[in-house]
Amino acid sequence: MKNTWKGLVVGALTGMLGGVVLDAAVRTRQEASRVIDKAVERAPGIAERVPDAAAAVAHRTAEAVRDADLGGKVRDMAQRVGGAGDDA
Repeated sequence: MKNTWKGLVVGALTGMLGGVVLDAAVRTRQEASRVIDKAVERAPGIAERVPDAAAAVAHRTAEAVRDADLGGKVRDMAQRVGGAGDDA
């Protein structure tokens, strides 16, 4: 029974930590997306003055930030961290 309680506590703490990390990652991604949208909305004239190559790089970077699966990566990392405690 002693190991059961230990497993429950470790599982609860790991789940809580994973949830906090996932929430932070989602909020960060949402805030980054909102900042990018505001920048694009407020500065339409700047894009006309930027050389085509730089504009393409900025556009690809913005898409990469929006499309990044940060939540999935953090979830995988939390699962790996949670699984590391099972070996001990």
